[in-house]
Amino acid sequence: MHITHEDLKSVILGTGLITEDEFGSAKDEAFRSGQQISDVLIGRGNISEEYLVDYLSKFFKVEVVDLKKIELKKEIIEMLPESYAKSHRIIIFDFDKEKNVLKVAMIDPLDLEVLEFQRAKFRDMQVIPHLMTQSSLKHALKQYKKKIGEEFNKIIEENLKQSIVSGVSTTTDLSRMAEAIPIITILDSILEHASSLGSSDIHFEPFEDKFLIRFRIDGIMHEILSLPKQIAPILVARVKVLANLQIDIHTSPQDGRFRFEMEDQKIDVRVNIMPTFHGEKTEMRLLRGSARPLSLNELGISEEHIKTIEENLKKTHGLVLVTGPTGHGKTT
Repeated sequence: MHITHEDLKSVILGTGLITEDEFGSAKDEAFRSGQQISDVLIGRGNISEEYLVDYLSKFFKVEVVDLKKIELKKEIIEMLPESYAKSHRIIIFDFDKEKNVLKVAMIDPLDLEVLEFQRAKFRDMQVIPHLMTQSSLKHALKQYKKKIGEEFNKIIEENLKQSIVSGVSTTTDLSRMAEAIPIITILDSILEHASSLGSSDIHFEPFEDKFLIRFRIDGIMHEILSLPKQIAPILVARVKVLANLQIDIHTSPQDGRFRFEMEDQKIDVRVNIMPTFHGEKTEMRLLRGSARPLSLNELGISEEHIKTIEENLKKTHGLVLVTGPTGHGKTT
């Protein structure tokens, strides 16, 4: 059960702010652009996001929560993975241990599938849904990234000191240090942080006096970390170990791959290592797998678009173009 177009129509027309023709026009534009009808109306200025949510709250008798006014605690953030919170548009914002009550904010509080999943996961707790705006969701996800980023930097800093205590003089030293707990923790943290940010690529780039870590997010490269130059050969060696490459080869390109698991997701990593003037440059492409293919509904495609897709797939000839930025799932 979800908030249907008819439910939305009843609520919005009930405000008296728009006519049925304006709603129909917004519905047509939503169909053409792949947006939600509510987003089109808000974008046109027909109705404000807060006003719409207030009316939906009264219509469905669900409380509204403004997450822009709430600082999410670290222990609460850790209760729900960011990837799930983002894809299912749900945020845990309060947990009362004494009363055993868990409060969640949702874009669609009538999404019984998501609610039942939470109730099954937190069996001994009463899960109470609240309604939130898209801007509340975006604000909460920024808090996720901030908390994850702080934890990431802390882990890197703690393990970095242990990793560069002694120098590397032989291949044996390099191999030994690549298997040490601190360097394993650093690389695992980099991989997990890149995945949580939705990165498609990770670059390790050596320079004369530093070693840069960069992520490609939505097609744009972002500088994430600047590490001491001494860590470069050890971190690259760790990647080589995982990708089953030769640790003692530094003057020729090498390609490989490995897999790591994060939460319930398996991620394949394609590795390319290239010698440069200041050391070996490493590029890793993250390829996210899934236990099963997602349905068109789970991909967030509207009912009208699903109907159009299914009708076109029945045709005996034609061409389907799949387009989008790097790392957005064209191959998948």
